Amino acid sequence: MSTVARLQGDEWTRYRDIRLRALSEAPDAFWMTHAEEAAFGEERWRERLFTGANFVAREGASDLGLATGAPFEGRDGCAGLFGMWVAPEARGSGVADRLVNAVIEWAREAGYQRLLLDVGDDNAP
Repeated sequence: MSTVARLQGDEWTRYRDIRLRALSEAPDAFWMTHAEEAAFGEERWRERLFTGANFVAREGASDLGLATGAPFEGRDGCAGLFGMWVAPEARGSGVADRLVNAVIEWAREAGYQRLLLDVGDDNAP
């Protein structure tokens, strides 16, 4: 069974690697492209880890998914769940549920009243 943990600022290379894998594997599911984010420098990756709460699912030595909770721009008192991705080999195993629950718990502890999800109309489950 996978475990979920919040990434810390010194784990920016791990975050970058998972995020770039997600962008390569599911390019239509994200606002930015692999090429755009691959060009980011260390400072930008570190900034992302401090802007929101980034959670990673891991089993053994394999990172299997990623989800981010952050303030939802323009919606006072609301957080958003962003950048959700689960590796193809882990889909259907409960990894997504554990990631979503981690973001929900983060939002509750941070005092947000609502957690919003914004996805493309054609995103598959």
